[in-house]
Amino acid sequence: MKVILVTGTSYGEIVVLDVPRQGNIYKHRETLPSSLLFFVMLFVVLTVIWELICHKENIVAGTSDGVIIIFTFTQYPCTSLICFEDRILGSYGSGHLCLFDLKSGSLLCEIGAHARLINSLHLSHNDRMILSAGEDAYVRLWRLSENLDQVEHVCNVLVEDLLIQGAKFVGQDSSSFAVTGYDSHEIAFFKRS
Repeated sequence: MKVILVTGTSYGEIVVLDVPRQGNIYKHRETLPSSLLFFVMLFVVLTVIWELICHKENIVAGTSDGVIIIFTFTQYPCTSLICFEDRILGSYGSGHLCLFDLKSGSLLCEIGAHARLINSLHLSHNDRMILSAGEDAYVRLWRLSENLDQVEHVCNVLVEDLLIQGAKFVGQDSSSFAVTGYDSHEIAFFKRS
């Protein structure tokens, strides 16, 4: 059985390497666009892909189970997802946040939340607060309305000299959060007043 190693790059590509049976020299097999990550991760584990083709903005896969799957990708990737109650909140490479109704699939609201790609999204269930962090060096806090169909901006924090990679609320509420950055061994903590 052939073993492969799949890893991502800072350019959003997926590098596929052949793992040797002996030794430690890995051979580069191919480099894939990041939109194929879904197929690489899901189908390598679950089934065998017999055919995989790309046509315009569609990827079509035929599996060993006889299933044909069509995956459509857009210019801006969905970078984070939160699913809660009957809502889905997605963040995008364009810097937008989109709130969807889980049952109908309809878009409830869309926000130009960041100037660049959003790296992290987190929800505090206790007080309906959302934290988003982007490559624009801002961490922004948002509040969901009572009926969960609107999002209101609460505040933002500029995190200087750090390419933000992740951000999460700390504790049970949204009063404090932590931020991590690329090429940094530190975790920055912030507390809201």
